[in-house]
Amino acid sequence: MKLCFDVKECEKEKISVDSALYIASLYLGKLISSNTFQDVCAKGLIEFDGFTLQREPINARLTQSGVDMIETIFLNSEFKLPNSEEDRFDKLAKQMQELFPKGKKPGTSHMWRDSQAMIAKRLKAVVKKYHATFTDEQALEATRKYVESFNGDYQYMQVLRYFISKRNNITGEETSQFLSYIENAGQEEVANDSWRDSVR
Repeated sequence: MKLCFDVKECEKEKISVDSALYIASLYLGKLISSNTFQDVCAKGLIEFDGFTLQREPINARLTQSGVDMIETIFLNSEFKLPNSEEDRFDKLAKQMQELFPKGKKPGTSHMWRDSQAMIAKRLKAVVKKYHATFTDEQALEATRKYVESFNGDYQYMQVLRYFISKRNNITGEETSQFLSYIENAGQEEVANDSWRDSVR
């Protein structure tokens, strides 16, 4: 079964999004319960700061794995591309990977290049979320300029997946150095550590 969900429809029906998702779980015969919470915790999809006296999680939020998981489900459910476009993102992902260093970023568990499938998914996600349009040449030039801007000192450089898009798990704000470099192509680059977002 394929379901479409528009948060604006919740507003029209005067029901909160969380309530709508709860009754959707009942509609599908999949009750949200303590077992649900334990399952997503065990899979490393959420994190939180402790429990209230009522055993409710405090400040529950998605981990990056949780973000990746739900984005994959949403994108694969809704965002279908012609085979030629699917092939385009796969090929572009591989070309972008070649512009990044090999191996793991020092001091982190992140690989500089990640997997081709993950990079292709990130590219599709920014196209869908921001209705972004760019040529392969623009994407590769933006990636090349970004890497070159660090002059071989990659301490503060984002890994490729986060260069394309990165979500702050606390605020929910998402940034994309990739789109920023594309939109500001040709402008003089000034090194400024204040905008560099290190991967922790």
